[in-house]
Amino acid sequence: ENQVVVLQDELAVEWESDRALPVEVRGPEPAPPLAAAPAAPGAEGTLTGRPAANLGHMLGDGDVEVVYVGDAAKEREREKEEKDLPVAVSEPRRAPRGVVQMTMLPLRETVVFPYMIIPLFVGRPKSLKAIDKAMEGSREILVVSQKAAAIDEPQAKDIYHTGTVCQIMQMLKLPDGIIKIVVEGLCRARIKNLVDSKDTFEVVVEELADANLGETRVPTLRKSVLSLLETYTKLNKKVPAEVLQMATNVQDSGRMADIITAHLNQKVEVKQEILEAVNVDKRLDLLTDLLNKEIKILNIEKKIRGRVRKQMENLLKEYYLREQMKAIQKELGDSDQTQAEVEEY
Repeated sequence: ENQVVVLQDELAVEWESDRALPVEVRGPEPAPPLAAAPAAPGAEGTLTGRPAANLGHMLGDGDVEVVYVGDAAKEREREKEEKDLPVAVSEPRRAPRGVVQMTMLPLRETVVFPYMIIPLFVGRPKSLKAIDKAMEGSREILVVSQKAAAIDEPQAKDIYHTGTVCQIMQMLKLPDGIIKIVVEGLCRARIKNLVDSKDTFEVVVEELADANLGETRVPTLRKSVLSLLETYTKLNKKVPAEVLQMATNVQDSGRMADIITAHLNQKVEVKQEILEAVNVDKRLDLLTDLLNKEIKILNIEKKIRGRVRKQMENLLKEYYLREQMKAIQKELGDSDQTQAEVEEY
């Protein structure tokens, strides 16, 4: 079904026939409740309100019609006229709350960081029930990584005990029984108690705030990380250049480290170590070592590629000269004298 989205005076209104998308984006103040929109003939619809600034996280590249009216239309025109705007970075939604209870979602080969918005596909029975239970309440769920991706039914010993509390922003049930959700990382959390019930995982967690024990070192480490990231993005074309701009615009150094790590193609255990670093200067230290290591590897690969290219060029040159001599020999004849002259040449 097509989605029609109307943006009016900082409010986004979405209507989709036959399916209500349970979407909620948190802001400083909740959006006011909205009356139901008139449904199309023969269809049922649902109206959902949310801040317009977060709409880009909700919509994909499908059949979407966007209509701007009122102040939103004026703002849209103003944005088109402005150039070279810095990357916008939103502030944290809320502070860590201490010890809380919620359901848990184990992930394979994925580490979710705070402030990270990521789509996830969920199909395991316990995970589906964990999402359903979260949707009935605050829509918050603890996302943790498995130590081994091959395990279908992870136990307490099979998961890392530090994860990220996430807000479920969107949920979509697919025909094959799998659920697609879009989550936003809120804060780090450490599991204090895990209850593996028959239906789902229930956990008691301690939400963690960043610690700045080495405040005097943080500015120097931040500068070093940004310099290394610039070198890394030049050597590794798979990393978007926008990552450097985004990291530069983030004022919080701990958050900057999380954003950079989330964009690096690293193993789960490497990213997990940085996720578990609550102290910001330790996090920056780990990231500095990681970027230095990756830059060394990329430089070695670059030298190897250059050496191989040079060897290939020499081989091609020798092959061309041999073929050229054979052609000259064929034109002049196959006499011994001609052969000798060719060899001498």
